Amino acid sequence: MYLAQWLAVLHAGTDHASLTNTAVFSLSIAEALFDLLVIWPANQAIIEYLDAILKSHLLPLHIFTPAFLRATRKPEFTDSRSVDMLCQLTISTARDMPMDVIISLVDPIEPVPATLFDACNLLRHALNLPYSTLHDLQASASQVLLLLLQYNRTILPQLSTQETLQVGPTYLE
Repeated sequence: MYLAQWLAVLHAGTDHASLTNTAVFSLSIAEALFDLLVIWPANQAIIEYLDAILKSHLLPLHIFTPAFLRATRKPEFTDSRSVDMLCQLTISTARDMPMDVIISLVDPIEPVPATLFDACNLLRHALNLPYSTLHDLQASASQVLLLLLQYNRTILPQLSTQETLQVGPTYLE
C-alpha cells in the first residue's frame, strides 16, 4: 500500500521534469535509499522500494547499476547482506527487463571503465569475506561482473587504452 502511494508521489514529481532532471531526481532517490541501507542493513523494504522504482522505469537500470557499484566504494557500506541484495536486484532486473541498457555510453553517470573497475573491486572484496549460505555475495558479485562484461563485450574493444589508464589508478587505490 505504502509502496504504491510512494510511487505515485515519485511519478507526480517527474511528470513535468525534463529527461535530465528526471534522471538526476531518480539518482538522488536511489542514493538516499543506499544511505538508508547503511543505517538499516539488509532491510527488505528498502530493496522493495528500489525494485519498484526500477520496474516502474523511474530509475533506469543504466543509472542504477553504476550508482549501486559506486555506493559500494563507501567505507561505511560494509554489510555484505545489503550488497548481496543489491547484486541480486541488479541481476533479476536485467533478467526481467532484457531490453533495458545496463550501462549507457550515451549518458553515463560513471565512465564505463570505472563501473567495470567497481564491479571487479566488489568481487575482490567479496572473495575476501567469509562464505555465507544465506547471502552468497561471492556468487552474486561475480554474476554482476559477468553480466556487465557480457553486456559490454561489444563496447570493451572500443575503449581506448588511454581512457582505461586514466580511470584505472583512481579506482585501484
